[in-house]
Amino acid sequence: DMNHKDRFFKTIHHQKVDKPASWLGLPVPSAEPGLKNYFGVTSIDQLRNAIDDDIVLIIGLITLIASFCITSYGSYIGEQLINNSH
Repeated sequence: DMNHKDRFFKTIHHQKVDKPASWLGLPVPSAEPGLKNYFGVTSIDQLRNAIDDDIVLIIGLITLIASFCITSYGSYIGEQLINNSH
């Protein structure tokens, strides 16, 4: 079986995958009860597991990396301003 990361990247590069990538996304609140009922679950996390969500982990990783880059860049700019203020 292919892991979520491989499936995601192969999908966006139009390469062969073991099954279509899935993504729950951000369903409107009014859709959640029906989705949970259909899949026999009681929480959004259980729903993501039930559909074998391929994207949620990737988005979390990208968000984490982006936060780190922004924080690091902000620190770098702050240091430059301090160092150049003499």
